[in-house]
Amino acid sequence: NTSTPDTQILSAPSGAIATTSATITFLSPDAGAGATFGCSLDGGAFAACTSPHTVTGLADGDHTFAVRVRDSVGNVDPTPAMRTWRVDHTPPDTTITSGPTGTIAAAGASFAFTSNEADATFLCSLDGAAATPCASPATYSMLAQGGHLFAVRAVDAAGTPDASPATRTWTVDTIAPSVSITSGPAAGSSVGPRITLAFSASEGTVACSLDGAAYAPCASPIATNLAAGAHSFAVRATDAAGNASTAMRAWTVACSAPTAAGAAGLLHFDDGMQLQPNAVAGGANATLGDTEMVETTDPQSVASGRYGGALRFDATAGGDHVAWPVALGAAPALAFELWARPTLTNPGTVLATGDGRIVLAASPLGATTLRFSITVGSFVATSGAVTMGAWHHVAASLGASSLSLYVDGVRTDAMGVAIATPPALDAVRIGGAGATAYDGLVDEVWLATSMFASDDAALANYCPL
Repeated sequence: NTSTPDTQILSAPSGAIATTSATITFLSPDAGAGATFGCSLDGGAFAACTSPHTVTGLADGDHTFAVRVRDSVGNVDPTPAMRTWRVDHTPPDTTITSGPTGTIAAAGASFAFTSNEADATFLCSLDGAAATPCASPATYSMLAQGGHLFAVRAVDAAGTPDASPATRTWTVDTIAPSVSITSGPAAGSSVGPRITLAFSASEGTVACSLDGAAYAPCASPIATNLAAGAHSFAVRATDAAGNASTAMRAWTVACSAPTAAGAAGLLHFDDGMQLQPNAVAGGANATLGDTEMVETTDPQSVASGRYGGALRFDATAGGDHVAWPVALGAAPALAFELWARPTLTNPGTVLATGDGRIVLAASPLGATTLRFSITVGSFVATSGAVTMGAWHHVAASLGASSLSLYVDGVRTDAMGVAIATPPALDAVRIGGAGATAYDGLVDEVWLATSMFASDDAALANYCPL
């Protein structure tokens, strides 16, 4: 008998397995009685074995098992039967490579993911539901508002799952915040120059735009003074997902000279009469210069005032001024406002009380700028720099313990004010004398024996140019 027998493997692992042992069964269909077998693992020497044959302690990686038969007369199968498999009992790792996070303004989501084992498959779960087979990318739609959780777990070829799935949380928010203007000028209305706008938003960050300017962060309320003409305001709320809502309002500002309401005296300077009428009924009139007679110290009437006419004061004349015997007693509080247009580098005194305790002056800071100051005794409030040769709204408010100056809407306070004796208001002089002579225009002088109740009251007539 010189024929070579054949060996066949009946069962053995293949592909990847998650165990460190394997059992192989085999036979020879033609070796006959008395045949024996030799087995080899991973290229080792063949050793006697019987079917079934079990190997243990296998390391992770590829393994090859070979078996051959020897018949009773010593003929050996020259082509042993072989089987190859891989041991993999290390769990795979799962990584989410892209997908939403944080808050998004979309009801759909798509996640891409991978594993450190190329032949792994995946199981996906959304919001805690049972995991089901999936492939990258996994896409979801029609998601509800609110928070969501995506989890994906890799399962390697040996069937070993990732012990800790990769997860991603995010929030769906496709609903824009609500925003509204709660107070301010009515749509299409005509109002004065002092505007206060209040607004509210249900969520998100808030930005505002006035008259079409770029949006900028803002907080409610917004108080400002606006020039005459058409104006618009928009407030926009943007939530964390980028959803945005905008509320808008448009109106018109109409500017006019101050009225006599609440005033103890008001001079409009709309004509060149020596006797300047007090617009407050029963109030004392003023005169150009010291009397109703024409004098060299009389200011000149001009048509180009802030509202209607105005008076032109010439410092070179030595002291153009207006005498105003307002005939008011000492008052514990005082407020006044006027429009001034200083024209030289030495503007001088704009207004002073007869006893000299209250002085409003303009002093130069350079060839093109100046500042205003209000002095009451030893207490002084001084404005920032403003432009020479332009109209400026100047207002002041005095109380027993407070002194405030408003220039073009900007407030400055004197510190530590304590006025024990109220200043006398029997007379007011508009314009200085000598070294303090005023040069420039003055218009709309308003005087009251009470403080301004608020910034809004002090700025009610300030209409920017």
